[in-house]
Amino acid sequence: MSFEGHIDRVPDRALFVTLGASLSYRVDEYLTLEAYADNITNTQYEEAWGYPALGINAGVSIKWEL
Repeated sequence: MSFEGHIDRVPDRALFVTLGASLSYRVDEYLTLEAYADNITNTQYEEAWGYPALGINAGVSIKWEL
């Protein structure tokens, strides 16, 4: 499991902090399951004026290596 945080400052915009986490589990030598969540705290910010960033978002993946 891993956690990551970002502190960014966009010119002429306020300082903002986001938090993300991910988890991966290797089932066997070929199959890995992964899940992640970004902006867990649902921080509301704009990276460019007038374009709000995504709120909390998450996803899962299955990786199969041959």
